[in-house]
Amino acid sequence: MAPVSVPVKKTPDITDIIGERKTVNGEEAESKKQKAENERQNARTSDFPTHWRALFEQVFSSVPTIYYPLKESLPEINNNIIKVTVKNDIQKEHFEAKIRDVLEFLRTHYDEKIEDVVVETNEQLEVKKIIYDVKDKLQNFKEQNEEFEDFLQILDLKIKD
Repeated sequence: MAPVSVPVKKTPDITDIIGERKTVNGEEAESKKQKAENERQNARTSDFPTHWRALFEQVFSSVPTIYYPLKESLPEINNNIIKVTVKNDIQKEHFEAKIRDVLEFLRTHYDEKIEDVVVETNEQLEVKKIIYDVKDKLQNFKEQNEEFEDFLQILDLKIKD
């Protein structure tokens, strides 16, 4: 007759025991860790606009094609990658020329985990209009107030070229 094996009682794995203990005794500890991580993430996200504005003042103040149109807009942050949207290819080229400066500033002043800055173009992007000369200023006034043209005619004002 062949020997019959007696089933051996399987001892639980240590990770199962620790895992069970976490679920039984450590649910509060796990939720506290999650809350703390969420608070750190929220604090990091709430600090970002301040650092982004400081970055713009330091890095892009000498680049008006980037500075004025994008000064008030904030980029998206996703998985430690910052996504900046610009209106045209000229702005994209000017921004890409300064990406190293942007990364250096953000890594030293904001968060060392920032991996990259991605620049995308979007022709439909609404940006603040920059007024360069007198004709643009007058056109802007006419758009803001329809009666401005009547005002120019009453005072007999003309624009020199």
